[in-house]
Amino acid sequence: MKLIHEIYPNLVTFTERLNYAFKNQPQSQSKVAKEVGIAQPTFSDLLSGKNKTSRKAEKIAEILGVDSQWLITGVSSEEAGSSVTLINIPLLENFEEHINTKSKVQIKKPAKYVQLDIKALKNKSINFHDARYIPMTDKGMGIIINEDSPVFFDTTQTLIEDGTAYVVSHGGMLQVRQLFNAPLGGVKVQAHDPQFDTIILDIDQQSEQLFQILGQVFAVVNYY
Repeated sequence: MKLIHEIYPNLVTFTERLNYAFKNQPQSQSKVAKEVGIAQPTFSDLLSGKNKTSRKAEKIAEILGVDSQWLITGVSSEEAGSSVTLINIPLLENFEEHINTKSKVQIKKPAKYVQLDIKALKNKSINFHDARYIPMTDKGMGIIINEDSPVFFDTTQTLIEDGTAYVVSHGGMLQVRQLFNAPLGGVKVQAHDPQFDTIILDIDQQSEQLFQILGQVFAVVNYY
């Protein structure tokens, strides 16, 4: 299983890869920023890690003379054509702030990144910047998704496709559930396990109960 390229180092974060690329060319921060079309402080924030990524990453890669796919994903274009290539998908930001759904159980802190075959993103045209993961929070999805298994989702896909699984926040609590459109802008929230309640929320209830769709699930790595 090939994880690193012969030329590009195996660096986990965009910040690490950007610093590697920047240090291996002679231009100043201000010159690079100007050619990319961003402010110098913005580029400085990217180098320091204050900003974790940039929509101008492809242009930055061009200016710095590195493979854009490697800069963005950590996997080079050459590797992306091989049979197995892995990419680090970050944990949902502020995950620890969500209410513990298993209050009687001490949950181990999830990893900051979980590796996924890059083809899972490419086959569904998902931008790496928009992918996040959470550990499955409960047994609500039954045998489809095992508890604590990594669930990967696209944060840009928040419009409901009936019967599709989504990561949602309900009253500050993270869940993975199948969603269905209900009349007048309502939503039906359904677990695969029939022991879990199916609920229907109208528009007002969604607001009152802090219901939010965080993204559509596109991959799951089940642990047995």
